[in-house]
Amino acid sequence: MRRNTRYTPAYLLVLLAALLGFVLLWPRAADLQLPRFEVSQDVRQLAYDLDFFGLLPRITSTPSAERFIAVAVAVSSPVPTVEPSPVVTATVAAPPAVATETATPPPTNYAYIAAAEVRHSNEDCPQPMIRGVVRNAAGELLPDVRIWSYDQFGNEDVVVTRLDEAERGQYSLAVSATTNIYYLQVVDAAGVLISPVVEVPHLQGGTDDALCHWLDWQTRDGG
Repeated sequence: MRRNTRYTPAYLLVLLAALLGFVLLWPRAADLQLPRFEVSQDVRQLAYDLDFFGLLPRITSTPSAERFIAVAVAVSSPVPTVEPSPVVTATVAAPPAVATETATPPPTNYAYIAAAEVRHSNEDCPQPMIRGVVRNAAGELLPDVRIWSYDQFGNEDVVVTRLDEAERGQYSLAVSATTNIYYLQVVDAAGVLISPVVEVPHLQGGTDDALCHWLDWQTRDGG
């Protein structure tokens, strides 16, 4: 609808003065019994044209206490963080090692071997000893051949076959008067093993009453 602009400034001032006086006198006249005041259609139209009611302060609703509490809790509450799930790394076990047997080649490179099995006796034996002789393939007695011995306790000794004609090629090794095991091998001048090891039990097993043990050596065929 088109607004009416027929009102003069004087008329507007009068109307505003009346409204202001009404507002100022309203508290004092609250107890008075005033006659019913009918607002004419022209006054209503003027208030609408001037947008008078738009000038009055608007009453805004005050948020409730519950709303403030809800907002405060939402702000103060920590935001839950999602813990990253641990990364599981699969460890592939290495396949078990396959045990391989290394075949020991036969001692074909030894220069000396035992001529016979170890003999045990008490004949011609004044004290506990290991005795024997060393020969070549032709049966000849060999002097200056080194015999290395060691026992189960780590004791060791080296004896040499004799040079004199009466005891040529013979050796003797004193041993203890207690139970023990001795290991004998032939070595060269540099200490290199040139025979297999031979085990000699002393005062144990089936030879626990024998004080002397006899072990003879010989060169291999063609040696």
